Amino acid sequence: MTKILFFLLLTIFVNPANAYTLKFTEADLQKQISAMMPLETKQLFMTINITDPVVKLLKNENKINIKTNIEATIPGGIRGTGNITITGTLSYNNEKGTFYFKDPVVNEMHVDNIAEKYQSSIKDLSQDAIVKSLSARPVYTLHDDNEKHKLAKSVLKSMVVKNGILIVELAPF
Repeated sequence: MTKILFFLLLTIFVNPANAYTLKFTEADLQKQISAMMPLETKQLFMTINITDPVVKLLKNENKINIKTNIEATIPGGIRGTGNITITGTLSYNNEKGTFYFKDPVVNEMHVDNIAEKYQSSIKDLSQDAIVKSLSARPVYTLHDDNEKHKLAKSVLKSMVVKNGILIVELAPF
């Protein structure tokens, strides 16, 4: 009897059917990231505005790529515009049941009409603003009123980009 009970409990807890799969399209992530914009930050006499994100899933790297517009104003009131490219991944906080944009990095940046000597300062300020904003606000939250979400609030099993969709598999154990 004890062996049967143990086997049943083991089957319930190890059963892959208990896994929960979430699928995020680029459009889903676009909606969530767009809601976090615009980002504006100021430092001394420099101001940057980051707007209009375009989300792309990078299947070969299992990463999220975001291309945005940037407007920068430097000392003397000189204003420049351009774009930046940010790459990161999603991380899962099982205690809160939330997904965050993790380790965002400004890979590329180009701002017209701004002297080269200010470009690295603009990039650093952009990087700080992106890390503070995108890493702190959840991209997606599991809801306690959804039974599958309650069960899934536990362990991230895998996260992969396949056919333009971010597939996240969670398991209760």
